[in-house]
Amino acid sequence: MARRDRNAEVLLDALLSHLRSSFDLSERTCYETLEPFPDQIDIRPGGPIIITVAMGNGEFGGEYQRGGGIHQVTESLSWAINLYCPINLDPKGRDPKGLRQVIGYKRDLLRSLASMDFVDSGGQNFLRDQLLIRSATLPEYLKTSQCARITVVVEASFDWDLESSSSSSGSVSTSSTSSSSSSPSSNSSSSSSSTSSESSSSSSSSQSDDSSSSSSSDSSSSPSSNSSSSSSESSST
Repeated sequence: MARRDRNAEVLLDALLSHLRSSFDLSERTCYETLEPFPDQIDIRPGGPIIITVAMGNGEFGGEYQRGGGIHQVTESLSWAINLYCPINLDPKGRDPKGLRQVIGYKRDLLRSLASMDFVDSGGQNFLRDQLLIRSATLPEYLKTSQCARITVVVEASFDWDLESSSSSSGSVSTSSTSSSSSSPSSNSSSSSSSTSSESSSSSSSSQSDDSSSSSSSDSSSSPSSNSSSSSSESSST
């Protein structure tokens, strides 16, 4: 099956959409973060889990770029997926079911990510290979948020779309949403075109004003000419 070049933004949208669908979460409980471990998590005791997705390190293979140029800038990009679940500790600081709860969520997360692949609206593959699970951290209790956190790192290999003028191209129909934005060069071109249009409009307006002024001048000189002609006829008479 054919495979298309895509951008990291489209891959991020695909991951978020897939996770929200798998765990029945909303944009408030499953979202992207710039840092792998955000400082604050708005999680409530007894409430739903929260999942965050952050971009990690990437590696580029030179063997793909040689001869392929911009068409084969292949990156193996890692993503840190954090799962936070509420933990209710007893007065002694223990939760007999806490670890089992974390293990259950970890299993669900692994199952949702294992062998995951994405295809676009045309049924063409998006990744060079299926999503790979690379590592998982030990559970960590966050006292300020009263929750436990585990992190699963996955890796996705894809070819960057460096030809399209858009920062993200194409839509992913399998558990993801389409996302696109104009590139700086596109905005610059649009701005330049707008400036040129305004300049042309201003020039046309100026010419129109000059023509109107000339017409007005001719019109004002006409009565004087008629008066002179009338005076001449009277003298002749």
